[in-house]
Amino acid sequence: MFHWTDERIKGHVAMCFIAFTFINYLKNLTRLEYHQITRAIDKMQLSHIKDDKDDNTFYLRSKIEPNQQIIIDKTKIVVPK
Repeated sequence: MFHWTDERIKGHVAMCFIAFTFINYLKNLTRLEYHQITRAIDKMQLSHIKDDKDDNTFYLRSKIEPNQQIIIDKTKIVVPK
C-alpha cells in the first residue's frame, strides 16, 4: 500500500474490505474455494465493439468455463449473447 494521505489510506482499506466481503459472499453462495473464484473471475472478459460505419454494437466475450457458470448462475448475472 503506497498511500501517504489519510483519505487515500482510508479509501484503500475500504476497498479491501469491500473485496473481502464480496469474495466471502461468493464463497458462501457458490461453495467454491477462494482460488477457484479469483481464477474464474480473472478469466472473464467482455469487449464492447462499435462499428462506426453503421453504428452497430457488438459484444465479444470469453468462453464461459464451469466455475464461471456457477458464479453466473448463483448471482443471476445476465450474460450478453
